[in-house]
Amino acid sequence: MAEGKGKRVMEIAGGQQTALSSSSTASSWMDSFRSLQSYLLDLPCSSAANYSIAGNALHLKFGNERFRDQVSRAFHHLEGAHPSEGSLTVLLHDLHTAPRVEDILGTLDLPGGETDIWLVDRPDLMFIVQRQGRLFTAVDWRTNTACLLVPDAASMPYIERAAPLKLLMSHWLGMQARYLVHAAAVGNANGGVLIFGHGGAGKSTAALSCLNAGLGYAADDHCLVSLDDSPWVHSIYCTGKLAVEDLGRFPSLLPGAELVDRPDEEKAVFIFDRFPAVSVSRSFPLRAILLARITGGVRTGLRRISSAEAFRVVTSSCAWHFPSMRSRALGCFNALVRQLPAYVLELGSDFDSTPDAIRELLDQTLDEKGMGDGRKAD
Repeated sequence: MAEGKGKRVMEIAGGQQTALSSSSTASSWMDSFRSLQSYLLDLPCSSAANYSIAGNALHLKFGNERFRDQVSRAFHHLEGAHPSEGSLTVLLHDLHTAPRVEDILGTLDLPGGETDIWLVDRPDLMFIVQRQGRLFTAVDWRTNTACLLVPDAASMPYIERAAPLKLLMSHWLGMQARYLVHAAAVGNANGGVLIFGHGGAGKSTAALSCLNAGLGYAADDHCLVSLDDSPWVHSIYCTGKLAVEDLGRFPSLLPGAELVDRPDEEKAVFIFDRFPAVSVSRSFPLRAILLARITGGVRTGLRRISSAEAFRVVTSSCAWHFPSMRSRALGCFNALVRQLPAYVLELGSDFDSTPDAIRELLDQTLDEKGMGDGRKAD
């Protein structure tokens, strides 16, 4: 059992049962899914959408339009790819469009809390079960085809709509050397920065302040990093989250806030697909790593830190990766902190000073690197 970010991950990896009392549970899930797999593949879909995420094609096929509305909006800025060899196809169904999946969902009444994740990770087939069996994902790696099954698409949890398919994206894209990090990402034509920080450290507020000030915005909570020829950050979702008590600080962003059916304990979610004032960046080259900390000062400033301290911060994101992917993610994060300067972003009460500090840093790092790597932000 792995602990991270307040989540318990019940791992059943490589056939070894580490969390479930019955050694037959994983085999039972596999048998149930295999018996329904051809049924799921043959089901009609009401619509489909194609996306390009960090250079990889994602093809979503929706069982009904309610499912499309719940999931596709978060990927709106990444539309345009076409299915190709190596792309991932995801079939999204509930009991209205695929009534026989009750055979699977009926077996998933698992112990644990809302944030528990149950995992079966095998070379040919992977299962992810979340929220006490209310979200079930199966991936057949032989065909690069996945299924997301829920009892009712209309009752998708509020916070899932801000980051749909996150665990599946993390694992699939990790196989393509694009690694999920729990960080915000903002920038401009000169490149961008990653902003790390624990809950309440001001990460989302800093990112939304930058968006509000006209800087490029790729994420406020989760994004992807890759190394390739040089470090890059890639957006996954055109969303953001903010504590309800802070909404008044960003009146221009309020039209993008999704407040209907928000649980009291959750932040307000922004989905920017229908908000023309916001343009979410797909990617940009990375120039620095920042660690957000709220101070008692007025203006935001920067303080240089060592690569070792930055490494401790960045590696907290390894908790979001499944066991089979963690060593590869760790290697990427190690190279990342060796190539990029790192700073504490000392957040002041003057929100306008935060984007100013980041702009100055990007200008400085570009001057130090010359003309950079020749590739432009997208």
